[in-house]
Amino acid sequence: MTAKDLRRLLPPEFIRPAGPPDDTLILLPLAPSSHLPLRLSAVYHACPALFQRPVTAADDRDLLPAPFPVPFNPAPSAPGIPANPTTAPDVPGFSELGPTRRATELCLPPPQAPDRSTPLPAVPATQPVQPVTLQCQPVPTDRTQLALQALFMCRGPVTPAMTAAHCASLPGILSCLLLHGHDIAAEAPATSPAFPRFRKAAPAAAAALRSLSNAMDLNGSGTFTVQSASLSRSFFMENDWCLAVEHSSPHLADGLREKLTMTVRALAGAS
Repeated sequence: MTAKDLRRLLPPEFIRPAGPPDDTLILLPLAPSSHLPLRLSAVYHACPALFQRPVTAADDRDLLPAPFPVPFNPAPSAPGIPANPTTAPDVPGFSELGPTRRATELCLPPPQAPDRSTPLPAVPATQPVQPVTLQCQPVPTDRTQLALQALFMCRGPVTPAMTAAHCASLPGILSCLLLHGHDIAAEAPATSPAFPRFRKAAPAAAAALRSLSNAMDLNGSGTFTVQSASLSRSFFMENDWCLAVEHSSPHLADGLREKLTMTVRALAGAS
């Protein structure tokens, strides 16, 4: 319907003066030609621009009356069962529809109950849920072992021999000696041809450097590097432990000096 047609149906108190043009096509949720009446609220929801105020429940009404329903003629009765006609209203034009019959209400058949005798399809058995196994490794309680395992990225107890071997395998390191006090706790010759002389002189050199550290008020700790024309040796000391290495270059690679320092501090249990 157009806006002009709807203005003819609306009560005057609801019509907005400045609304949509008369030829505007408005789609209603229920056409007026249906068997149901046209409601004022339906027009408002279809085009609120026609109204100067909202339609409340108290304002709602029918704009078009429902057309007269056409009586339903049921199928002829079965043989032997007489029909029960009643007198139809005296409406002009109804005589052309044939003999008058009682208006019968259409009803859907009642829902049928499910057949319990038919067996239900078998539900496949669900697979049992496999238990999840958590593989937890115990955390070392020894701070020395915890620090060494983190430095060398290994699992299990780290022995002095393993520590020396790990240090000797680092880039630029030719050999490694691990001294505890005046004794050699572990060694890793690697590829150094001068290792025998280094092994023989290392305990005395470590003792002299520890005395120098005490004289310098370093409490026997510190890092010392001795260089000559043909060799470079570094001593990393912490308390009674000393990590002595031979290296091919006068300068250690980036981060290598710090890693060796942390290794000897972990052996000594220093925080």
